[in-house]
Amino acid sequence: MMNDLINIRRRLHQHPELSNYEEKTAKLVFELLEKLCPDDLFSQIAGHGILAVFDSKKPGPSIMFRAELDALPIQEKNSHDYVSKVDFVSHVCGHDGHMSILLGLAQHLQDRNSFCGKVLLLFQPAEEMSQGAERVVADRIFKEHVPDYLFALHNIPKYPLGSILIKDDVFALSSVGLIVKLHGVSSHAGKPEDGNNPVFCMIKILESLAQLSASMKSDLHRSFITIIHARLGEVAFGTNPGEAEIMATFRSSKDSVMTTMKKTAEDFVKKHSKDFALSYDLEWVEYFPATVNSSACVELLRKVSNKQKRRIIELTEAFAWSEDFSYYGPHCKCGYFGVGSGVDSAQLHNPDFDFPEELLPVGIEMFVGLIEEICLLEEEK
Repeated sequence: MMNDLINIRRRLHQHPELSNYEEKTAKLVFELLEKLCPDDLFSQIAGHGILAVFDSKKPGPSIMFRAELDALPIQEKNSHDYVSKVDFVSHVCGHDGHMSILLGLAQHLQDRNSFCGKVLLLFQPAEEMSQGAERVVADRIFKEHVPDYLFALHNIPKYPLGSILIKDDVFALSSVGLIVKLHGVSSHAGKPEDGNNPVFCMIKILESLAQLSASMKSDLHRSFITIIHARLGEVAFGTNPGEAEIMATFRSSKDSVMTTMKKTAEDFVKKHSKDFALSYDLEWVEYFPATVNSSACVELLRKVSNKQKRRIIELTEAFAWSEDFSYYGPHCKCGYFGVGSGVDSAQLHNPDFDFPEELLPVGIEMFVGLIEEICLLEEEK
């Protein structure tokens, strides 16, 4: 089975597709699942999403596992013989491995006597763009199959290979992007007094964002702002610019702090623009809520990891990146955990990252263990 999964993983790796364009990836996954005879198999969920339902026909909870279909707009720089065949698109986040783990789990689920209730496998589109999960929970198919439990994993570089990373409460921060466009009046560079250059307002806003980020340091939460882009006018030495643009990413482990940061930023953008007699447009984009783990799911992850004698790393701080798995939290008990990709692994989204195939059995066994543990709880009721 592992040899088959490795071949599938490499096939997926060679043919990556960007968010919202995962048509061929979804077609391959669907065809592979069909051969494993799920009781129900749905496609085109929230775009190219797929849901496979395995029903034991015995009483029990509904347990869902999620993997991501999409790849990244990054040119891969590896020398192995299964390198991406698509220019400037690659699976350098490991979603090819995550999909393969679920396909391996599907093979195990062909034995309906190995579990109780229902097990559902969700292959989600557009995770990288913060759109997929939000659209999935609004989709009719998901609404008809809302699980009792939902789990997902992510490989995490720089941690020992195969270690299990567990975090109570917030696993990954919420994030949102800010776009501010300042509108002044352009003029000839020789007559700057005839225009209204937004440069000094732009500087004030950048300073205020930096000060706001510094003021957020706290032992009670993790919150900060990263300025990711700033542009003033065009490259035209004869022109005094009239337009400017600023972009920043806000991150926080607490929704209330995020709300405060956003309101503060809106207030000083309004004030500085007024002070310099500029108009402005302000937009919030790509919102990810914080990924929050259910205490019941965290306890299940600990039990399974201990039973399988895996190395557990208890995280004391949430990861600064964001995950759209957070959108499932209001609908069911959620458990998100990391699996170490090795201390020497390249970082996620680096052009030389490659999912370690040693993690395929680790992921499958963890998911099988979670199913078994939940079914044991059901028997004890």
